[in-house]
Amino acid sequence: MEDAPARVAAGKAAGCTVIGITSTHQRSQLADADACVSSLSELRRFLTELLSDGGLS
Repeated sequence: MEDAPARVAAGKAAGCTVIGITSTHQRSQLADADACVSSLSELRRFLTELLSDGGLS
C-alpha cells in the first residue's frame, strides 16, 4: 500500500502488487497502482472482497 506516485512506481519496479491510497495524492496521480482506495476502511473492505474472490487479476 502506497500513497505517493514515486512509491507506487518503486513497488511496481520491484514486481509487487501495489494498492494506492489517496490520502495525500489524487487517484489520477496513483494510476500505475493495481488498485486504489480512498481510506483505510475502504482498504479493509477491498481486501476482504479480494480475498473472498481469489485475488487480483
